[in-house]
Amino acid sequence: MQNAINASKADIEKVKKSDHPDEKPLIFEGAIFSSLYEGYTAYKIQSMDIHNASAQVLVRFEYNMTSPTVSWTDTIHLVERDGSWKIDNITFDSIGNSKDLKTRMKEFVQSTR
Repeated sequence: MQNAINASKADIEKVKKSDHPDEKPLIFEGAIFSSLYEGYTAYKIQSMDIHNASAQVLVRFEYNMTSPTVSWTDTIHLVERDGSWKIDNITFDSIGNSKDLKTRMKEFVQSTR
């Protein structure tokens, strides 16, 4: 995640100093932690599978600002570190344009080069 943030900041500076400072730099857009670009309007945890210091949580999302309503399920992968749970990755539903969050971040960083 930090690499993606740094890449975005670097591209913002690169565009500012370029011959075309009015061009749009590569920045995070849309709901990066969800399969659907627009994000979600509701969610429900379907299940949790916890093993030692890792867990998988199936979350059913809904976006009802369009007709028909869009529904999908993402899998959130958690790891326990220092007594609290942290997101390690998110496997996106097939409606998304990326396989998972880590892949999305790597692709973003590569696109700034």
